[in-house]
Amino acid sequence: MSVFDRISAIQSKLQRMHSQFSGVNSTGFNPSSYGPQCLNPPSAQTFEQLMATASSSSSSSISASSHSYSGCEQDFNNIIKEASQKYGVEEELVRAIIKQESGFNPNAVSCAGAQGLMQLMPETAKGLGVADPMDPRDNVMGGVKYIKQMLDRYDGNKTKALAAYNAGPGNVDHYGGVPPFSETQNYVNNILSMYQEYKKS
Repeated sequence: MSVFDRISAIQSKLQRMHSQFSGVNSTGFNPSSYGPQCLNPPSAQTFEQLMATASSSSSSSISASSHSYSGCEQDFNNIIKEASQKYGVEEELVRAIIKQESGFNPNAVSCAGAQGLMQLMPETAKGLGVADPMDPRDNVMGGVKYIKQMLDRYDGNKTKALAAYNAGPGNVDHYGGVPPFSETQNYVNNILSMYQEYKKS
């Protein structure tokens, strides 16, 4: 097999993986793709292989669009407060998720297509009733709505809810907690740490 044939075969395989797991965002699996209907969640090996093609690092996978961005967290205080009050989710938790997901960049777009402050995939955003994922208010409302659904699903357990936001509830249910994916484990630990810092401030 020539080098070009091998490259073609690899590209075909990657395309099939992308098609199978089209819900992967910059921090893991698309929440809406691995709900309770998921009977066969991907294995840890498959997850790690897939993450190799879609960087889990926000700094490397997120880019800004041409829209202006001030980089100021306080710009979104009112939106976060409104979403938190509407869905009954702590502001500190919402802030920690946004900081992890996009660094408060409303124009963030991952290499996999996740968009906005809370890095919603287009299909996920649509399912959550988000009209414009790049609109900060719409995006945060959708993201907070989803994390509230996960908190309710896991009886207020933040660790499981965050793991589900990242890797999908199907994986959390399958493993009985945080999946054995280093990316998801780091994600959960980072957010919980930032959450505690916000609580202190």
